[in-house]
Amino acid sequence: MEKLLTSVWFVFTAILPIWGCGDGDEPKSDQELKEVVASVDRIRQASQKTLEQRDSQGYTTLMLAVSSFQENVDAVQALIQRGVDVNAKTADGSTALAFAFLYNREQVAKILFAGGATPQWENEANMSLLHAAALGGDGFVFDLVDEPFIRSHAHQKNSEGNSPLHQAIQVFSGASYHRSFIKRAVESKLFDLSLQNTEGKTACELAIASWGEEDTQVATQLIDDLCTYPKS
Repeated sequence: MEKLLTSVWFVFTAILPIWGCGDGDEPKSDQELKEVVASVDRIRQASQKTLEQRDSQGYTTLMLAVSSFQENVDAVQALIQRGVDVNAKTADGSTALAFAFLYNREQVAKILFAGGATPQWENEANMSLLHAAALGGDGFVFDLVDEPFIRSHAHQKNSEGNSPLHQAIQVFSGASYHRSFIKRAVESKLFDLSLQNTEGKTACELAIASWGEEDTQVATQLIDDLCTYPKS
């Protein structure tokens, strides 16, 4: 990652001396200006190639910006404006948009959608965008994708036999953002709460098995929602 970011920085800083715009510089001749333009074009092409490079794990610069510790809205916006491929995939089929939902980057997800990112993807584990959002735990996916998309992926099972709702229940930690996806999924009435995973458990049964010893009001309320809400 460090090598990749260093290369990007080198390309940008390399442009400055060529411009020759410092105080005291003499006006350039037509030939000199043509040479400058040609140099800038070569650097621009090299810069674009650098931005599309991948690190040792197969992450593009955009993916690194999306999955960084903080929500790098400006960096993501700048990369999209430079024309990077917003739908580039890793070896397992994951995209920058998937990472945005996995790491709960709502503003970044909006920018990616505006830049042409598509929610239609699956990785090698048969996970959809809803699975990524379920792992992240935040429910903002319900605000950014339309109802037909949610309906068509609500019951898709990953390679472990879990639907997005089952996935969210498995990773629930009690954090407020983790309960958001589960709560929004139930309220949407687009998820069949009688659907069983590979282990033969409904969302209600999995929640009881997973959180049965939880002594928190959040877990109790979610179990109540999952077990008493009318089936879709």
